Amino acid sequence: MAPSVADSGVVVSVRGSVVDIRFDQHLPPIYWVLRTGAERQIVIEVRARLHRERDAMQRADKNIDGLLEDLNGTFHHLRQSGIDEELFDVVAGFNAPAGP
Repeated sequence: MAPSVADSGVVVSVRGSVVDIRFDQHLPPIYWVLRTGAERQIVIEVRARLHRERDAMQRADKNIDGLLEDLNGTFHHLRQSGIDEELFDVVAGFNAPAGP
């Protein structure tokens, strides 16, 4: 089957077994193969989406870690405020003048 214009890409660089290809229209679905060469005899497996998904998951993990740090900081601040308030009440009660 002949490729359509939307399926065409341009080889940008080749480094060992890594081939960078730019697609102006869209990326091919995962695990499709690309064919190149004068008679389309070279076959390249596409795994670009796996790397994008992994990168997205790593960004999400960092976002979660940041949110956890913020929530833990808020929790500790509120907890410490409650402890301080109780300590002040105890000290104030201890220093209160004794009744008749």
